[in-house]
Amino acid sequence: MVMNILLFLLAVLNYVHFSTAGLNYTSIRFTLVNPDFKTVDLTDNTNATGLFEEDSEIILLIFAWTEDTTTPWIKNITEAYHRRNDRKYQIIYVDWSYEGSTFYYHEVKIIDAIGYFSGDWLIRFMEKEKVDINRIHVLTHSLGCHLAGFMAKYIKKQLNRILHRITCLDAAAPGYLESSTQKKLYRGDAKIIVAIHTDIDNYGLAEAYGDIDFYPNGGLYHQPGCNDSFLESCSHCKSHDYWVEAIFSNKFYGRECDSWENYLEGLCENNRLLNFAGNMTSITIADSGIYFTYTNAEEPFLTNCIIKYDNYYDINDNYF
Repeated sequence: MVMNILLFLLAVLNYVHFSTAGLNYTSIRFTLVNPDFKTVDLTDNTNATGLFEEDSEIILLIFAWTEDTTTPWIKNITEAYHRRNDRKYQIIYVDWSYEGSTFYYHEVKIIDAIGYFSGDWLIRFMEKEKVDINRIHVLTHSLGCHLAGFMAKYIKKQLNRILHRITCLDAAAPGYLESSTQKKLYRGDAKIIVAIHTDIDNYGLAEAYGDIDFYPNGGLYHQPGCNDSFLESCSHCKSHDYWVEAIFSNKFYGRECDSWENYLEGLCENNRLLNFAGNMTSITIADSGIYFTYTNAEEPFLTNCIIKYDNYYDINDNYF
């Protein structure tokens, strides 16, 4: 609550100039996180580690504003990917929490510089580890989505190649409602951008900025189970709650439809279903469109998808 009140009060600073001169790039860390949560610091990127398997999907997990390694959804999504058995996943944290713990609108002003720095690191990483760009899947939330956008733009400019996939969990709206496509994450920054919307017209962007845009419950705040006031972020955070559950269960279906109203009226019942929870190659550009679904107010959010136990989730494949 304190964080959200601070965000609201700091909105008046949107036009204050912030400089990147004091940006502490050495505080940005890139860390491989193993299934046992033991870590390998990759920040210096001076020598190849030989730790990256040829067929693995490398998930670059970019933190959002005020997030760090102790943030629950970060820990849970790491666990979820490591428990999947459809392919090998290797997860790298992009931890900019030192810089990402100050005034929100200060972060908006410097996020491009952090994105460019991260893009430069990723280029050097791919070169050292002999990793093809098509194996990189960027996953992030809120302000981290725009960091990912600047990182992707930098890589595109430097290599004339683009990342395979970016998955954005409710891209931040404050500071970006009037931004051009070059100043935020937008389709074209990767071959496929999957955007999950759960807090539109509040903390999340309403516009369909991805190739594939998914609006659970119409993307509206208040999401089921949330009673958000203007200053609360329950619905914003539902985006990563849904994603954690989806990756554990490997089931997160949406139905293509041109509007939430038509979806509610049952006018799209014969349209295609898409499972958003597969690996990075399970969704292609041919799946482009706008999708909707309902969720439950409490876990399991995705109806009959999974069973909760011991703070995590067990897979139930017999529900659909």
